[in-house]
Amino acid sequence: MNLSENFDVAVLGGTGKLGTGLGARLAVSGMSVFLGSRREETGVTSALRLKAKLSGFDTAADVAGGSNHEAALRARVVIVAVPAFALGDMLPALAVSLADKVVVSTAVPVRFAGGVATLEQRSHSMAEDVARMLPHSHVAGAFHTVSNVNLGHVELPLSEDILITSDSGRAFSETAAIVDLIDNARPVNAGALANSGLTESLAVLLISINATYHSHSGIVISGIP
Repeated sequence: MNLSENFDVAVLGGTGKLGTGLGARLAVSGMSVFLGSRREETGVTSALRLKAKLSGFDTAADVAGGSNHEAALRARVVIVAVPAFALGDMLPALAVSLADKVVVSTAVPVRFAGGVATLEQRSHSMAEDVARMLPHSHVAGAFHTVSNVNLGHVELPLSEDILITSDSGRAFSETAAIVDLIDNARPVNAGALANSGLTESLAVLLISINATYHSHSGIVISGIP
């Protein structure tokens, strides 16, 4: 392990709503978290704000922030919470830093037109695109169906299933271990990385459902232990 890898998890795009919510949940669960941003000062500021928010939680672990480039170096598990349209410009430049690391894709290729969310029509999933851009990383798809609002309410149990897709046993097991630490979240093996297209489309479906019912619903799979 490199000496710089002294955080349990790093989040690329950790200053956005999803990234901050994931960072908060993981920190409260006792994992040290590094929040990355396009601008180093934004990452540092977001980390300070999150530390202040979590100051009342005895279980909260260390939170720090900086650039996305630094975040890629600071942990062996890296969650990508960057919008889908930005991945092509960012990830190839980080491929060397992310080699032999578990990389978790949360990106959903969603488009909004007239207030309606639709899935971008494509031949493969965003998670598969991430794997192509990072050929030497262990890629999983996860957290597509979880609401950033629910993630942000760290005082409440999450009470959702997190669907995990991957072609790598290591990526699945390490992602599942992270999910297990989140209060009342359950990791579910959703099969091969190619199935990410289905989990990404579920995210768009939930956006529509939540807009209709003014809610922040998630996914729970019945009939499994």
